[in-house]
Amino acid sequence: MSKQVKMRRGTEAEHASFTGVVGEVTVDTTNEALRVHDGATVGGRAMARADGTNASGAWPISVNNVSGVVAVANGGTGSTTEVNARTALGLGSLATASSINNANWSGAVLAISNGGSGASTASGALAAIGGTPLTGGGVSGTWNINVVGNAGTATTATTATTASTANATAAAVTFNNSGSGVASGTAFNGSTARTISYNTVGAPSVTGANASGTWGISISGNAATATTATTATTATTATTANALNTANSYTVAGLAVNGAITATGNVTAFFSSDARLKENVAPIAGALDKACAIGGKTFDWTDAYIAAHGGTDGYFVRKSDFGVIAQDVQSVFPLAVREREDGTLAVDYEKLCALAFQAIKELRDKVEALS
Repeated sequence: MSKQVKMRRGTEAEHASFTGVVGEVTVDTTNEALRVHDGATVGGRAMARADGTNASGAWPISVNNVSGVVAVANGGTGSTTEVNARTALGLGSLATASSINNANWSGAVLAISNGGSGASTASGALAAIGGTPLTGGGVSGTWNINVVGNAGTATTATTATTASTANATAAAVTFNNSGSGVASGTAFNGSTARTISYNTVGAPSVTGANASGTWGISISGNAATATTATTATTATTATTANALNTANSYTVAGLAVNGAITATGNVTAFFSSDARLKENVAPIAGALDKACAIGGKTFDWTDAYIAAHGGTDGYFVRKSDFGVIAQDVQSVFPLAVREREDGTLAVDYEKLCALAFQAIKELRDKVEALS
């Protein structure tokens, strides 16, 4: 009777914490494969199954270590015969000797249906694929002309970009960007050169003459380097142009913003605080108790708030933050709280310093009273 050999076995997770001894072989019950241990490598080294289903990476293939058919997905042909291999690889009849002489790529032409040109000459190939000669020979009907390249420097009437007619047989048409004349009523048949002013075609000149109404301004190119107020990028008000150049500095008499303002640089401002501008001046009563009731908090903004402000950016919008709670302030010092249009509360943090100053004064008075 033969002897039964039993080896230690365990799941893939259990092998992840098992080292074993040198030469020990264990069974990976999760992947149904063997693992060989060297006494040092945790988990050992997995052995490939005969069908290769648990193998990955590049493998040397020889008749000694492969049986059956190697699939295309594994780098094989998917077949044991030439005909079926070409089918598996999607080659069809393209690589058969009857269509193409693989020795010198000559013989019968490769048909268009097989990815060829259907001819052995350039002219024949052009005809086979339905192309048109660059010279336009043999072409009739109406053609749309699309001009690219340096056509603006053409000097002869043989090019469509300078000719007055689509067949490019006569003199050029000139556009005058500063004139105000009216073109002749004769047809532009190429017999005589014509000058057309912008006013003739109902367009204004570059100076804005003949323009009226409201114009949208679109800026492109190197407009950021403009130095005069005739460009939208340097204008100081939106009424003289439709854009401001963010690289410039501007001085305005006043600014009202409906929304948030963020700045990566310093923001310097001074509030009016002259005594001559104020009346009914009195100390903040109970400032120390109010400051203690408000306190200081650390907190995390809600996901909804962060999403409404464009997501966290590590600078202006952060998940973890600190400050005060508007409802705490409102309950003891409502002057420092405003309700926004969406119903949420906002705090005037800058003016809260006055409450802190008075609270410090009250605390000092208490300390001095105990001395």
